Amino acid sequence: MVHKLLLSVFLAFLCCSCKFNPRVDNTGDSTLQGIWDEDKKPFEEKLASVEKYKLKFICDSFYLDIKSHTRVNLDAGECYSRQEWSEYVKGTYVRKDDFLYLTGSFVNEHYRYKPQGSCYRFGKYEEKFLISQQGTDSLELRNTLTGITHLVILKQRVDCKNNQE
Repeated sequence: MVHKLLLSVFLAFLCCSCKFNPRVDNTGDSTLQGIWDEDKKPFEEKLASVEKYKLKFICDSFYLDIKSHTRVNLDAGECYSRQEWSEYVKGTYVRKDDFLYLTGSFVNEHYRYKPQGSCYRFGKYEEKFLISQQGTDSLELRNTLTGITHLVILKQRVDCKNNQE
């Protein structure tokens, strides 16, 4: 009898204490909203390895395509034998002062889950960039860990409100 009473009280408490959180619309940084592409790196033809970024910022989310090319034999297995490959990341971003924080996960080319053991990097992605505005349609992103700079050009402006479901 006591068990039934305790179970009833517990279930009543559980049902009454749960409620949906209100929808939080985080529109992100309006100056970043859009598709940004890295065209050509300075001295690209002389570098042994190059990573080019294509970024898409929608509301508080980002989608990153990393195109890598190397002129050296990495001898790292069949994944790297072509000397050109692509990696994909999706996640959320925060712009605070002059810094851009990207937090996400490596995903497949359809921006879906990428299992461990598949080619290239997988798992968590966290990067911090020093961001410099080079004009209304270009940004310089300097990785604070590696010092590598990516100059990205705005290709298309995206409106966060029109992209929300």
